[in-house]
Amino acid sequence: MRAILICLPLAACTPEIASGSYLCGPDASCPDGQACNGTKDDNAGLEAETCVLESLARPFACSPQLNAEPDNTMDEAHVIPTLACVSAPFTIERGCMEAQDSADWLTFVVPSACASVGVNARLTFPYAFEELALELWDVDANMMVADAAECVQGAESGAIRRCLDLQLVPGKTYAVRVSPTGEGDCDGDCAYNRYSLSVQLGPPG
Repeated sequence: MRAILICLPLAACTPEIASGSYLCGPDASCPDGQACNGTKDDNAGLEAETCVLESLARPFACSPQLNAEPDNTMDEAHVIPTLACVSAPFTIERGCMEAQDSADWLTFVVPSACASVGVNARLTFPYAFEELALELWDVDANMMVADAAECVQGAESGAIRRCLDLQLVPGKTYAVRVSPTGEGDCDGDCAYNRYSLSVQLGPPG
């Protein structure tokens, strides 16, 4: 993005950065006099967060209609509708991690009829706010079996994408956990984020 130069007679040129010209940097960093816009008017999607004039910045807030609490523990996990051995992706496009929210949990059962099956899970979130982790848990054993790494293929500008691919045991119940990592939380001032999540079953990759 370009900064705008304003030149006055007998004065040096000074840069004026227009509101909305830049994406928020890591830890919600912005040029002097601007702040990272914490939310959109409709709190929708994963549009890149932008630096705006401090007077225009809106506080971060989760939509009650889209933020289905409680889901902070495995026992409170929301159930993903029945997945086939080869399924279409189950997606959450407007997930929201508020300040003080410990985790969002989802569970699913792998069909026992699958001969060989794996899970493909993807988590995407803006990097301006607190980073999020994606984990896969064995519900019966109450233990984490895998955590996602940053995807080899990059995410859209201004976002981080984490990928998790693992072969599963047919007939077992698993859980997906999205949680804050404590990284990039601006010393607690931006300890929140929004995300999209995709969970799909198919042949092991």
